[in-house]
Amino acid sequence: MKKHLLMLELNRGPSGIEYLKAAKKLGIFVTLVSFKPTHYLKMEKQLGSSILEYVDNILVIDTHHNINKLIDTIIEYNNIYKIDGVIGTYDLEMLQASLLAKNLGLIGTNPLAVEISRNKFLTRKALYESNIKVPKFALVNGLEEAIEFGNKIGYPCILKPVDGQGSDNVVLITSPEGFKEPIEFHRNNPIYYRGVKKYPKLLVEEYLEGPLVSVETISYQNEVYVLGITDRTVGKPPYFVAETASFPAKIDNEHEVIQMVIDALQAINFDFGPAHTEVIITEDGPRIVEINPRLAGGSISLMMNWSFGRSIHEEIIKMYMGMPFSFESKRRGIGAYLRIFSDKTGILKNIEGIDLAYQVPGIKNIYLEHELGDLVSHNPKGLADGLGVISAFGEDKEEIMKHLYEARSKLNIIVSSSR
Repeated sequence: MKKHLLMLELNRGPSGIEYLKAAKKLGIFVTLVSFKPTHYLKMEKQLGSSILEYVDNILVIDTHHNINKLIDTIIEYNNIYKIDGVIGTYDLEMLQASLLAKNLGLIGTNPLAVEISRNKFLTRKALYESNIKVPKFALVNGLEEAIEFGNKIGYPCILKPVDGQGSDNVVLITSPEGFKEPIEFHRNNPIYYRGVKKYPKLLVEEYLEGPLVSVETISYQNEVYVLGITDRTVGKPPYFVAETASFPAKIDNEHEVIQMVIDALQAINFDFGPAHTEVIITEDGPRIVEINPRLAGGSISLMMNWSFGRSIHEEIIKMYMGMPFSFESKRRGIGAYLRIFSDKTGILKNIEGIDLAYQVPGIKNIYLEHELGDLVSHNPKGLADGLGVISAFGEDKEEIMKHLYEARSKLNIIVSSSR
């Protein structure tokens, strides 16, 4: 009898696609639980076929606004079709997935650890209380409190959503006046993707200078297995959108960074599953920026697969299903990506030259975030504002980056000021 996996929504990017392909390859019966299955129609171009070919059943349920009803509905479904594992792949559903697993008596991450990691204020507080170095921080309810704390820690400082993802609306504040516009934007735009309400308060914190890296880990039976480190370059302030990344990265103080991440995961009792923990390496040492209770998103997970010579997504599914798994690497190489941005703001009419870009040595994947007719911006405020990502694989990082920029030069992005 086939194993039965419940997938609670999906990451529409490469990571979500790889989870679907992995489950199909493993011969697992997949039920997708979604508030709006048509949300995933965009994935069909990247999959090369309908998403319906990768899932065996779809349950249309509100996955965000009534968690108790969601749990009760899935318990009833489990009574008819026994579920062997539950996986969430996107930030907004990670807590619900952990709660479902717990209520079904299945393997999953400690829900309290997920709740803490999904709230940047709670993460800061928990790590600070465990003597793990984090930026100076304060939870603020509005402009007056933000200015008060900004004046206390000095400028520049950072303003960010408490429960955000993808670097969306993380802003560098250089003066008290700089708080006004982003705070008003947050209040006037209270909904995330998928109709999820934003946490109303914001986080003000110390601005840290230094390289941004992330440590990719798997927690299992009180052990933390380190898959590797990802490095990044980010765009110019006031926003902090990742422009390039590579995996695996080598850094000078690797042991110190890894140990801090392991200590942080243990401090919040993150006991099971993948985590993507971001760290800024300052002159005074590393500081934890955030803990994400999931596999690294976007094209990073593709780069990990190429580097490991196997599907990390397959092994994670096996782990959640109680099947034998392994994260040992079969071979080594370096993956890297370059984010594609528009040169101007307007309506996306066409992207020409994709076939030419694929002909550049080392190019393995071109993932497009936007469809023709979408409004695109030359001033990105988050990862969702990028047009897409070009990813490559090879043995030498410098050579790979040259190939990425060469591939980008082959693309002709046509943007119009009107529809």
